[in-house]
Amino acid sequence: MCPVLDFANHSPNQSNMRPGLNNADIWDVAPVPQIGEGLRFFSKDDIVIEENSEILLTYGCHSNKTLFVEYGFVNQLHNTAMGIHGEVDVRDILEEKFFKDQRQSHMVRDILEKEGYWGDWVIFSTPEYARPSWRLITALRLYNLVSGAEGVEESNIQIWRDVTLGKRERVSDSNEESCRESILYMCEVIISRAQRTLDKMVSCSSVQQSIRTLWMEELLVAQAVRESMRKGDEF
Repeated sequence: MCPVLDFANHSPNQSNMRPGLNNADIWDVAPVPQIGEGLRFFSKDDIVIEENSEILLTYGCHSNKTLFVEYGFVNQLHNTAMGIHGEVDVRDILEEKFFKDQRQSHMVRDILEKEGYWGDWVIFSTPEYARPSWRLITALRLYNLVSGAEGVEESNIQIWRDVTLGKRERVSDSNEESCRESILYMCEVIISRAQRTLDKMVSCSSVQQSIRTLWMEELLVAQAVRESMRKGDEF
């Protein structure tokens, strides 16, 4: 594909195109042997690409962190009074602060892995709302259920499991309050470390500017989620 696609710019907002399927992607059809046959792009039905206009590609629905690691760029933040689109991966905080105790950690991890909720924990914001992800809430509900307990009855674990299945709204009021306190703690950690890093940074190169954008995204998202928690917004 290189160097052809290296010259195609990405846009998160403007009209763009996406790679199209070729015959190799259809199960019951043999691959097309002609060179270049599979390199096709399509725009949305309501978009017209004019002659001599720039072709912009969509790279898929990725976070800035993924875009930076995989492609070497980030989308610029559009911070308005209503907030930004952004997310922060908080796995490092959970593993360092909440899953440190070996016995509790193994118990929580075993259950979360079995139920499909281990990892991929984020907080995120949009111009409409800011909140923790469902996966993060689910992990924290389980952690706060077993935290400090000498033993955990299977019936209590089943209550947590019923919440994940939509059979119950919450484990308990106290469990929900503990989860909110855990999220507030994480927001404070993110805000503190992001602000310290930003205060030390001097943006020069494009790479440094991208890194600064990533830290700014963490700061703004954590501030938005903290405000949402303080207001008592439901999640």
